[in-house]
Amino acid sequence: MKLKLRYWGEMLLLVSICALVSCTKKGAEPKIQPGNLSDPVYLEALNATSESAELSGLAVAFAVDLVYYYLDFSPQRTAGPLCHVETYAYQNGWHQVSYSDVNCDPNNYVTSVDSFQIKNKAGEPQQTVDTTDLGSVEVRLKLRLVSSSIYADFLGEANVTGNIIFNSIDNNAVTINGTIQEDAKGSFLHPDSGVWCSLDRAVDYDLNDVRIPITNSATVSCLGTTGSLIGTAFLDIVCPFESDTFQVSGVWSTTVTSNTQIVSVVTQHGQTVWTQSFSQAQVCVEGTRSGSKLRASLREIF
Repeated sequence: MKLKLRYWGEMLLLVSICALVSCTKKGAEPKIQPGNLSDPVYLEALNATSESAELSGLAVAFAVDLVYYYLDFSPQRTAGPLCHVETYAYQNGWHQVSYSDVNCDPNNYVTSVDSFQIKNKAGEPQQTVDTTDLGSVEVRLKLRLVSSSIYADFLGEANVTGNIIFNSIDNNAVTINGTIQEDAKGSFLHPDSGVWCSLDRAVDYDLNDVRIPITNSATVSCLGTTGSLIGTAFLDIVCPFESDTFQVSGVWSTTVTSNTQIVSVVTQHGQTVWTQSFSQAQVCVEGTRSGSKLRASLREIF
């Protein structure tokens, strides 16, 4: 069974596909059936929500990167291409940053409007930061991705919004709590068949006491991550294959929990449940760009 979960950029080791909505007759007990892990409908739903998780992870990592740069935790920020547009302001205790690279390529671009608030260990907002007295960072993010190039494997638009709070609990770890909403509409090139499929996806995520280890080493491992992430996804995917039309739709749910050893994933759609367990080492070996990027920035900030 290939491990293609991406677990919200693997840095959380927790990806949720959604929350169950079921209707039963009054007084009737739903009959739960175990799902086949090779079920193509399940695998397609898993892939779609894994892509959502990775995009959401990249949006958060991008926002945290702005915190890192604009608060002078790093050397002088290197100017990007002239087509990049960035603005910064500080107002009412919030650092406000906007970014756009639409002028670089109007067919494929990203825009974002992010706000972040830095508090010291006493809970007071700070405009300039003493890194020895850093208590928390709250990030409010809004990212839009547009892809209309014929050379991309996704054509359409995706949006990510969220409110995330990072708390320093010691010199070795950061806890994360918050919510993220991701939606995407368009079409994608199916990796196995080469057929273009339509996609309409909306996913809500809840992060609950996710603890991310951070160290001073050059390589920050996801080993030791604990917590949970629960999401709700509404999917409508249609692939017009030659033999028949393949469709994935409806609401899906996954409860994912992670301790320092095991990642447990329980996915439910209707009355069918798919259950998987992985060693944390097995998950961490498939590092993703968003997970590595986020952990590296958190290591520098906290």
